Amino acid sequence: MRFTRYKICKVRVGSNNVETIGSINEDLEFANLNKSGKISDEIGQFAVPYCIHDQGLIVGNFSQTYNINLIKFSEDSKEEIPIEEDKANDNKTYFFIKCDDASIYIQNRRYSPTELNPNLALKRLEQLLNKNLTHDVLETIVLQKENISYDIEQLQTFFRGSLVKSVEFTNISDFELETGTKLHNPRIDLDAAAVESWNTYSRENVESIKIKAKKNKSIAKNPIANIGFKLAEQNKAEYEKIIKTVEIEEDGQKEQLKPKGNEYFIISMSDKDKSTNEVLDKIMNFLKKRKL
Repeated sequence: MRFTRYKICKVRVGSNNVETIGSINEDLEFANLNKSGKISDEIGQFAVPYCIHDQGLIVGNFSQTYNINLIKFSEDSKEEIPIEEDKANDNKTYFFIKCDDASIYIQNRRYSPTELNPNLALKRLEQLLNKNLTHDVLETIVLQKENISYDIEQLQTFFRGSLVKSVEFTNISDFELETGTKLHNPRIDLDAAAVESWNTYSRENVESIKIKAKKNKSIAKNPIANIGFKLAEQNKAEYEKIIKTVEIEEDGQKEQLKPKGNEYFIISMSDKDKSTNEVLDKIMNFLKKRKL
C-alpha cells in the first residue's frame, strides 16, 4: 500500500502565510474524528466511518459516495428505465495521522469510477479535517505535500523482509567490514572469508555495487548485496551516501526506495479481500512495529 505524506498546516483568514502545526492531541482529535458526521458536496457525501488510535497514531478509513446512473429494461420491451438509487459507496481509502509532528499519510490508490480521484479525496479530507480538528475559528486547515525519508532501520526492514529486486550502493570505497560480520552465508567460515576478501582486495578498489535479481527471485540474502547493507549499517552517519536505491516488489508492483526524496511511504501489506477493521489493525501494527 502506498501513502503520500502531507503536513497539516493552518492559514489565518486574510493571510497567505501557511503555518505549520507542531503537534496535535491524540485523544482529543481521535474523539473529534470518531464522532464527526457526513459532509456533502456537489459530487456526493464523505466521512470517516472508522478510526482507531494508539501510541501517537490515528488510523482511519475515509469513505466516499459518488453519483451513478443505473438503468433497467422494461418488462415487455427494450426501453431503458432509470433506477432510483443513484449513490454508491467506496470504502477503500485509508489514512493515518502521526500526532507528534501533525502529519497525515493518505493512501494513494486508483479509483474505478471517474467521479473519484486522488485530488478529490485530498480536497475532501482537507475539508473534513478543517471541520473537525481543533483550531482557531479564524484559521483554515490546509495540507501540504512532503517527501518521505527512510532511516537505516526502516530500509533494513524492507531489505530483510521483502522481495528485493535490485540494490545499488555508492561511495563505498575505503569502508571496511567489521570482523565477525554476518552476510547470510550458510557457513560462518565463508562469511569470515568474504569479509577478509572485501577488506583486503575490494575496499580500496570498489566504488559502487549494483545487483539485480532474476525474474521472481529476491536478493535479500545475497552475500554481495549484504556487503553493501552492512557497510551502510556499520557507518550509519554515511548511510544516505552509501544506499542509493533498494527496489522491492509488493503485490506485483515494484517500489524504489531511497534514504531521502521518496514520493510514497510503503506499507508491506494488501487491503484486498480484508475487512476495514482488519486493515486498520494491520496498518497500526505495521506502524508501531516500524516505530514510525
